Amino acid sequence: MWVLTPDLWESLLTRHGLEVRGVIALDAPEGNSRASYRLFEARRPDN
Repeated sequence: MWVLTPDLWESLLTRHGLEVRGVIALDAPEGNSRASYRLFEARRPDN
């Protein structure tokens, strides 16, 4: 499976004018599952 790294996501989001406030890792609760997601908290700054 091809996945962008968190650093690359942050770079893309900031390049498009968003501020990344945080990243949360959501991993599968089962020990044998390799499923893992990242939840990015981002906002557009007030001008």
